[in-house]
Order: sequence, then C-alpha cells, then structure tokens
Amino acid sequence: MIKISITGPESSGKSVLCEWLADRMLNAIAIPEVARVYLEAREPGYNYTKEDLIKITEQSKTNLENVVKTNPEVVINDSDFYIMRIWWEEVYKTENQFINALSKDLYFDVYVLCEPDLPWVYDPLRENEHDRYRLYEIYKNALQGDNRKVIVANGLDEKRFVKVIEELKELFPHLQTK
Repeated sequence: MIKISITGPESSGKSVLCEWLADRMLNAIAIPEVARVYLEAREPGYNYTKEDLIKITEQSKTNLENVVKTNPEVVINDSDFYIMRIWWEEVYKTENQFINALSKDLYFDVYVLCEPDLPWVYDPLRENEHDRYRLYEIYKNALQGDNRKVIVANGLDEKRFVKVIEELKELFPHLQTK
C-alpha cells in the first residue's frame, strides 16, 4: 500500500490534486478533507474552538485507519496531521502534543506539498490570503525537519498534476495509472 498525503497552505490546490490523482490511479481511495466537511456543517460565521480542532484531528485519524483497513493499493489523504499541527500553532501560539504525535507517528510514504502559486480563491473558511508563502515555508521546514519524503506540486494547469504523477511513478515504479 502506498500512502500519499496532500498538504500545504490553504488555497494551494490540495483538494483538486487529491481528486485528480485518485481518478488516475488504479485501486486508489481518496480521503476528503475532514475540516471542510466539519466546519461547513456549522452555521455561517461559526468560530471554531480548540475542541473542534481536536475533533477534526480525531476524525481524520479514524478515517485514515478505516481506509487503510480496506487495503487499497493507494491511499491519498486530502490534508493531514501537519495541517492540523501548523493550524493549531498558528492560531493558538502553542503546541498540541496529541496533534504533534500524530504528525510524527502516522506518517505517509510521501507528502505532496502544494505550493501556493495558484491564484487565491475566496472561501469563507479560508483565513490567510496574504500569508500563504510564509505558511508554505513552515510546512516545508516541518516536513524536512521530520525527514519526510516530499514532492512539491507547483505550476499551473495540467502541468502541475502531470509533474506530481510522474514523480510518484519514479518513487513507486509499480504504481498503476489509468
């Protein structure tokens, strides 16, 4: 089983890339972003809490564990525990041991770090329109600091996706695509 995490700052193309990859790989399961589903179920203007972020993290962990049990050839996770870790640290200016442990213990075979070189797209859940590159550097440093295997997704249009799938095929020669 190949476990791929799609990570990076908001509005950097994570969800679109996750779906695109899942559509082009045989026996691949994409796990949707839990935070979006969770927060969209709340009333407009809802202010999330620390407890919400813990619930989102716990549900993300459960979803990953449940998908892994089905034993697909490829698992593609839209957003990961690094996102939760950095989100927590940015908002609350402190670390959360539970989330930090998950980002270190529940690792993926490769992390696709999405560069925010795409145009910003407004979304009521997004908070960092002018801060995406600073956050990107935080992601990059966290992944490098934990010695994770990283592929950078950058560029526009189909070229971005093709570059990622070609690099995945280099890392995993047995990876089957449609």
